[in-house]
Amino acid sequence: MLSNQIALFLLQLVGITVLFLTSLLTLAFLFYRYRVRRYVTRHKSINRTLRVAFFHPYCNGGGGGERVLWQAINAIQLKYPNVSCVVYTCEDVSLSELLDNVSRAFYINLLPNLELIYLEGVRYIEARSYPRFTILLQNLGSLLLAHEALHKFQPDIFVDTIGYAFTIPYFKYFASSSTCCYVHYPTVSTDMLEKVKSQKGDFNNDTKISNSLVLTNLKLIYYRLFAYVYGWAGRKCDVTLVNSTWTRGHISAIWGHNSNAQIVYPPCDTIAFAGLNLTRQRSKDRYIVCSLGQFRPEKNHACQIRAFSTFLGSLTEEERKSCELHLIGSCRDQGDLDRVQELCKLSGGLGIRDNVSFHIKIPFHELLRCLAMSDVGMHTMENEHFGISLVEMMAAGCVMIGHNSGGPRLDIVRDYEGVKTGFLADNEAEFADRLKEVYLMDCEERQSICKNARNYVLDKFSIETFEKEFILKTEVIFDKYLQS
Repeated sequence: MLSNQIALFLLQLVGITVLFLTSLLTLAFLFYRYRVRRYVTRHKSINRTLRVAFFHPYCNGGGGGERVLWQAINAIQLKYPNVSCVVYTCEDVSLSELLDNVSRAFYINLLPNLELIYLEGVRYIEARSYPRFTILLQNLGSLLLAHEALHKFQPDIFVDTIGYAFTIPYFKYFASSSTCCYVHYPTVSTDMLEKVKSQKGDFNNDTKISNSLVLTNLKLIYYRLFAYVYGWAGRKCDVTLVNSTWTRGHISAIWGHNSNAQIVYPPCDTIAFAGLNLTRQRSKDRYIVCSLGQFRPEKNHACQIRAFSTFLGSLTEEERKSCELHLIGSCRDQGDLDRVQELCKLSGGLGIRDNVSFHIKIPFHELLRCLAMSDVGMHTMENEHFGISLVEMMAAGCVMIGHNSGGPRLDIVRDYEGVKTGFLADNEAEFADRLKEVYLMDCEERQSICKNARNYVLDKFSIETFEKEFILKTEVIFDKYLQS
């Protein structure tokens, strides 16, 4: 009887403690919100232009994410010339230097009504700061960066273009900003959950975890809890834009269908590639396969080398001499450089080192020269969210062979006007078979596929199409301010 009374007392004590802590946290949240909102209101001038802030800490990069950022700002400047645009950045670069870099890298000439807001808390979002629980701690760290950003500049419209969804409710609740995001890749997806659940080892699922049922279940709990909070944060966005059908499917699954994710395909600079002649600029007896993409583990360049080796194995010794594989890409760090060395060893071990070439961070004119000679473009990443490099190779006149998943299957390598634009493959053997199939085609058949593919990507993935769709999808939040 006494033990029951003690248990009841302890239960009541725990309940009271939880209630007290919950009330305390709620009051702290409301007080913090009140203080921040009062600060924001005090610093917002009554007579001023509409202010749009883009959250993109690494804005001085030259990748697809940065092209989306600058192309979106360019579209806003052309449509709404009186709107003031700012970029929250952690880069140590002046505005004039940055504008020059944007002009040289992307051929975008922005208007001067642009401002950079420099943030100092970049360490909060760097992966190297968190050896464990990286995804969770990076996103929590983004809240600290968002806090600094809001205190330095108070926008009417907040746009996240880098993928930190936790910043969205922060600006919505504390700054009363309208919110928009452009999602390149979901931070956590149903594919990631399934991969962990199946105990399949991969570059983002260590074999120590995949070989342990206990660790696998713990990681699943961690991912599911994060997915719940990630979905809650994403649902606070007023306008959600995604880069592909694949991304929209996963965002809808994690954020919920009420997120109303809308596809705006990323801007692809197809014009320069489309200027290449469909007749390959090389001797007719050569057969050249190219690959375009960073040397990251998920790009699976090893699959390309093994598939190419299998393809060469189906040819005569004389035919093999005329076949080449060119791997073109950049390296982010020493890990990527080490990966290239491993790929060199792999090609040597397969006896095809003389047939495989690596091109690291080559200038644009050299890239065009390589693509102008290539018969085939190969891309082996599984569940690629979109695949800009496929679009560029198709525009350049290469017969595309992409992985039968993600953006390549759902958006890019699709029949156009009833004619093929390329091929899809599921594994090394199928990639090798497709390489052989294209090898045996006559020149006329190859050019027919290439011409159709070029027309398709020029029609669907152009810069003009991106800017038009971006303005169309976001005008609902601009009209809220401009018509009031």
